[in-house]
Amino acid sequence: MRPFHPNREFGGVALEYIVVSIFGLLLAVAAIAIVGKATQEKMSNIEAQLGIDLGLEALNPFQG
Repeated sequence: MRPFHPNREFGGVALEYIVVSIFGLLLAVAAIAIVGKATQEKMSNIEAQLGIDLGLEALNPFQG
């Protein structure tokens, strides 16, 4: 019996695109998280040195 699609790699490009897109998304989210944490630490150091409160916690939509 002859297979319906003679090329068994049919759809392989679409699967590769999905995998690469998900990996890129995860990499971007991780990079944003790392930069955000570093920025938050730097700003808290500046707040401590100057003795002021900039109220940066209010800018974070994920904190209650």
